[in-house]
Amino acid sequence: MGGSNGSLIDMLKEAGIRVHAEEGFGAYDSVASVLRLPAAVWRLAWWLRGERFDVVQSHLLFAMIATRFAAWFADVPVRLAMYASPFHLEVPRTFWMDRLTWWTETRLIASCKYTDDILARLGVASARRAVIYYGADNDQYDPDKTPAVDLRAEYGWPSSTKIVVKVAYFYAKMSDNDWVPAVLRGKNPKGFVDLVRATPAILAKHPETKVVLVGNGWGEPGTAYMEEVRHLVQDLGLSESITFTGFRRDTAGILRGADVAVQASLYENVGGVIESLMVECPTVATAVCGMVDCVIDGETGILVRPSDPADLARGINDMLCDRPRARALAANGGLLARERFSLARTCADLDQLYRSERSVLRRRFYNPLVSLARCAIGVPILAWFVLRVAHRDFYMTSHWPTHRNRLKSILDTTFSFDTYWRSIANQLPYGPPPGTLLPLRIRWANRRVTAGLHLARWHIELPMHLRMYRQRLTSWVRSHLSTLRGQLVTAGLHASRRWVEAPMYLRMYRQQTVSWLGKHSPGWGLMRKLAELRRGLQPNGPGQAALQQTPIEPPVCDSAE
Repeated sequence: MGGSNGSLIDMLKEAGIRVHAEEGFGAYDSVASVLRLPAAVWRLAWWLRGERFDVVQSHLLFAMIATRFAAWFADVPVRLAMYASPFHLEVPRTFWMDRLTWWTETRLIASCKYTDDILARLGVASARRAVIYYGADNDQYDPDKTPAVDLRAEYGWPSSTKIVVKVAYFYAKMSDNDWVPAVLRGKNPKGFVDLVRATPAILAKHPETKVVLVGNGWGEPGTAYMEEVRHLVQDLGLSESITFTGFRRDTAGILRGADVAVQASLYENVGGVIESLMVECPTVATAVCGMVDCVIDGETGILVRPSDPADLARGINDMLCDRPRARALAANGGLLARERFSLARTCADLDQLYRSERSVLRRRFYNPLVSLARCAIGVPILAWFVLRVAHRDFYMTSHWPTHRNRLKSILDTTFSFDTYWRSIANQLPYGPPPGTLLPLRIRWANRRVTAGLHLARWHIELPMHLRMYRQRLTSWVRSHLSTLRGQLVTAGLHASRRWVEAPMYLRMYRQQTVSWLGKHSPGWGLMRKLAELRRGLQPNGPGQAALQQTPIEPPVCDSAE
């Protein structure tokens, strides 16, 4: 775990599960916090190497980066990353951090189809992607076991009152900088203001409607924003129609007894729409991110445009006007939520993913040489990452005004002209009026500004072109590598076949040769003739010579005698 405190840690300890808390995995908010990252990675890698886990799963960007390096160094077989939302994938300042390190993961788990589509567009192969939703507790939001909370009796409203509920924390407004997606800069992600501004249009058709905002502020900034929303309600004269309940633990019963549940978020994964669908409450949601996966317009609920109070009021009025259709949509939404977005389904999908990945990636033993090789590759990457983030994202942002003034004084002293820093976003028309000639000083300043704009443009576009050409090169290499891999495999099979069959053929040919020689006896008759010829050429003995010189004549018989 990334911290030693929290309700989740208490629940795990009560269940008898061993918990290890490792500090240093929070958000990067200063140069010092970034420079502490290598030490945290080393501690976690050493601990993972000793425990020898089969699966390591990380959540949230800054914890992902440290866990990816540590698990890869420790040679953990299965390394997974769960994307709670596509927030950092749509921010250039944080997107490159994720893309720099996601190659170390075995699988990337998206929690909605919107995130999965972004990963697909960024070049992640389908074999390395999975979609698993964050589910809600089946028992806690069971419509048959959840009694409805009667807010009418609690607040003394008439029985004909129609209740519109929004359950969400009051988060502070997002910062207006490049760490935040463009659609959220300077805005609240939950869309409370949109619901407040849509309330007059709702009351125009249904004057007896009450809008109930369930939830408290998230920390001091969230509490301050909640007070800001209260002041807006008072300024619009809606204090009698909009009620703030604060923190409640019976949200399931409140949703069960409400007429309409609203999620007007500007940027959300699946949000709180799963809970309202599970208890079969008619739901109106904005068509953003993962909420379109569970709220299907006209089938399980009504979708409206984000940041559009008029369209939000239209969706709520449709639900309040046509109650039979609203109940039918709620019933369909309950079936879909229990089938696809339940906590049991989430656990089953994760378990199946763990087992399938572990069965494919089998490791007989731990090889320390693998960790050494990976450290040799990954430590320079980690060092470059830490130095870049610490210098560019934190040091330069806090010290650039000082450096800028120092550079300005050097330029003014050296070239004897004034230096003015103009924002790239607010480009000014520097073209002179027709028929006039600007002074040399102004023309030189315009040229400097134009050159700076071109440099800034190339600074922005060069990484894009590099990524494009890298993707093209990667696709070309993969297309040719598959063919080359097939040819190498075929050649290897032929070589192994020759290696195995060559001794067999040699033995067979040797046996055939020996058998043929045994049957035909080639050369033996020639040797016999040569032996006879050699005996004939040898000199004879003395006895044999005398016999040859005096031949014995046959006796002559006298016929008269």
